[in-house]
Amino acid sequence: MMQQEEIQFTTFHSTRDAGWREAWEIYTEAFPENERWSEDRYAEALANDPLLTADGILLDGKIVGIIFHWRTPCSEYIEHFAVSSDYRNRKLGARILEAMCKRYSSMILEIEEPVDELTRRRAAFYRRHGFIPSDRYGYIHPSYHKPFQEFPLKLVAYPTAPSWEEAVDVADFVRTHLLPRYSDHTDPTLPVALCAEVD
Repeated sequence: MMQQEEIQFTTFHSTRDAGWREAWEIYTEAFPENERWSEDRYAEALANDPLLTADGILLDGKIVGIIFHWRTPCSEYIEHFAVSSDYRNRKLGARILEAMCKRYSSMILEIEEPVDELTRRRAAFYRRHGFIPSDRYGYIHPSYHKPFQEFPLKLVAYPTAPSWEEAVDVADFVRTHLLPRYSDHTDPTLPVALCAEVD
C-alpha cells in the first residue's frame, strides 16, 4: 500500500515569504470578495499582530492550502481555511483538520447555515471531524467590505459545542479586534452572538 505524503505546515511571517503567492491564489479562488481581506491588510497583520497565524499547507513540498487562525482568550479561532481546487475530493481537508486538532486543544470557526445540499455537506464534514455545532445560539456576521451585508452563520467548535461564553468571546474578538483594523468597518456593531434558548 502506498504511503500518504505527510502534511506539513509552513508559517508565513510576510507576504514576501516563499509560498505566499501560491497560498494567496488558493485563498482568493476559494472565497468571494465580500468574505476575504485585502492582501495589504494581511501584510499589516503578519507584520504587527502576534495573535494571527497564517499557515501554508504543504504536501510533498507543494503549497496545497492556506489556513488563517487567531489566538483568542477561549480557543483558536479559524477564520479562513482553503484547499487548492486541484487537490479537492482527496480527503485532504480531513487530514488538515486532523493535524490541526493535534496542534490545538480547542478550536472554533463559523460555517454557513446548513440550508441546501452544499452547506449541509459542509456542516456534515466538520461534524465528522469532531467540530460540534451550537444549536442553542445564533451568530450574525457582517461582510468585510462596503456595501455591508449581514450573514447568519453557525459556530462549530472542537472538541465540544461552543458554550455561550465562547460564542460571545469570538463575536467580541472579531468585532473589536479584527474588523476595526483589517476591514472597511470603522465602528462595527457585528458580529454578535444571539441566545436562542427558551426558558
